[in-house]
Amino acid sequence: MATLEVGNGKQYATISAAVAATKDGDTVLVQAGVYQNDFPVVNSAISILGVGGMVHLKATQSIPNGKAIMIVNDDVTLRNLEFSGARVSAGNGAGIRYQAGQMRIENANFHDNQNGILAASSAAGSISIDQTEFARNGSGDGYTHAVYVNKIAKLSVTDSYFHDTNEGHHIKSRAFATVVEDSRLIDGLGGTSSYSVDLPNGGNALLRNNLMVQSETGGNPTLVNYGGDSLNSGSRLVVADNVMANHMDVNATGIYNRTGITASVTGNDFYHVAKETQGAAAVSGSTVLSQPPAVDTSSPWAETPVANPDAILVSPSPSPLAPPDTGLATTTLNGTGAADRLNGGSGRDLLDGGAGGDTMAGGGGDDTYRVDSGLDVVIEASGAGIDKIVTALDRLVLAQNVENLTLLAGAVRGDGNGLTNRVVGNDAANLLKGWGGNDMLVGGKGADSLYGGGGRDIFVIDQLLGVDRVFDFAAGIDHLDLRPLGAGRVELLQSGAHATVLFNSATVAVVENVDARLLASDIDFLL
Repeated sequence: MATLEVGNGKQYATISAAVAATKDGDTVLVQAGVYQNDFPVVNSAISILGVGGMVHLKATQSIPNGKAIMIVNDDVTLRNLEFSGARVSAGNGAGIRYQAGQMRIENANFHDNQNGILAASSAAGSISIDQTEFARNGSGDGYTHAVYVNKIAKLSVTDSYFHDTNEGHHIKSRAFATVVEDSRLIDGLGGTSSYSVDLPNGGNALLRNNLMVQSETGGNPTLVNYGGDSLNSGSRLVVADNVMANHMDVNATGIYNRTGITASVTGNDFYHVAKETQGAAAVSGSTVLSQPPAVDTSSPWAETPVANPDAILVSPSPSPLAPPDTGLATTTLNGTGAADRLNGGSGRDLLDGGAGGDTMAGGGGDDTYRVDSGLDVVIEASGAGIDKIVTALDRLVLAQNVENLTLLAGAVRGDGNGLTNRVVGNDAANLLKGWGGNDMLVGGKGADSLYGGGGRDIFVIDQLLGVDRVFDFAAGIDHLDLRPLGAGRVELLQSGAHATVLFNSATVAVVENVDARLLASDIDFLL
């Protein structure tokens, strides 16, 4: 696997030239700056990463390929990229036209395009979007949107900000599974967007902990639409812990369910919404707000990005256990405090670049990387040992081909990649996400939030300080590991789709929205 560099004085002057030269597993590092009328086509399983800040792919002409600034035909990880100005004569030009593969986007910005992202159908494909902003997308015809995804396996949107979509929807998804969490979907002053979320084919959908606000000039008084076209198999709708607000002088609807499936609508707050639901729904825990909610308009992406490239999502490995923590290495390489490049050997290396945006390549062996700058880049080969990153940064996503992550004091969030990962928290209230693969998540002392993602995951509850919350638990597949608590009595209290786990009568974990009744066989504990 090779690393290709783009920018002034680098190997390639354009992103498209570098991408055209890639092979599966390669990484393209792009120096921050504006790349005007540069239209790459991704045909290999690669990562494209901005270095030193945001990389702006800016279109100032009608795009010659008739589709998008970037076309994606294979697995790709995109980070620290900005897309603007996408226009084609058909009126549906996109920042990205997705056509196949597993696409993961983080710390990105899509603005002033006819479509932000337009995705063709791909039955095995998936799209993951995190910490990304979508602003002023849509051509004003009602058929173009911030994100429009056709029939793929899964669309996941987290920690993102959608605003000022022109006539279309913030998110329109025909995917078989759609997850939108911890995001803001806002019309803005004088906004004209339609639905906040449109799921015309239903699907297995989870909308949780989002803020959705329609302006007084919006184009549709319904915030969430579910169904209306042919229904995907396995359809299910859960709408939980959201805030939904409407400023129109008409009777608004929160969730319009056009199917015969009973939607689960729990713990939502509503402002100026006359009908919380329309259609079949089991509603509980709603709150009517007397004042409109405050709106955070800050960008979710960082101009100085958080560290390390994400890995390309791959299929889960056969092993149910994450790789062991191999400990610190025997050879130490330290940087100077500037932008260093550290190259390890075939043994167990510890690479610590220090301050500055460092590039660290461990080589063979079980390597450990100390990441202490948001501009650090870790390059690790596939199958070259069991590697680990340790960090005190507020948030870190595991680099490609690195298996383990340990959060030091000061860190809050840790994300795995598509491999089988071991992610270990600290004493704070951590947010740990495994993403793909068969992961082990160890929360530590705080009240942690644990997301396994796909695969056969293990959630380790190792302290009695704080109640851990476990999300996307699959009964009969995933496991809770209570053995670090020692010997004691374990009780399970099931309430609807939620399960409370008690150890010696004290609550130690809550399993949210478990897809089947939690059983003792799903828990490992000492008798």
